Amino acid sequence: MRIIRLIISDNAPNGVVLEAPLTNVEDASMSHPLSLPFRYLPFFRSFFLASLPEKFDSLNRVGYLSCPLLIVHGLLDRIIPVEQGERMFQAAVSGGRSDPSQVYFEVFPEAGHRQIKSFPKLRLLLRQFIPLSSESQH
Repeated sequence: MRIIRLIISDNAPNGVVLEAPLTNVEDASMSHPLSLPFRYLPFFRSFFLASLPEKFDSLNRVGYLSCPLLIVHGLLDRIIPVEQGERMFQAAVSGGRSDPSQVYFEVFPEAGHRQIKSFPKLRLLLRQFIPLSSESQH
């Protein structure tokens, strides 16, 4: 579900967990391993990226979430680099939230893009995060 839909929904969530979030389509495609042969071509951005109808600009929208937010990212993620998760965290904290202390960012040093769910640490984080979400008053 897109962040903007969460923001304007009558049934806004009590909390949001983002796993390896991308900042936007351009950042994700420029860092994706499959784009390596193409990303330096002069027409790549104008032809491919500009033609996309949706940019999935989560970076500029995440700051509008008022509920608790947990962002988890694998340090070894080669699909969506951890820097994008860090940027999402910074945008969420500095986005005008009433309580920036309800934004959490956790890096899994040994995880790639799809391995986070296999780490017991994730279950522990979720057990800690869910009660915070239940108490949230957004």
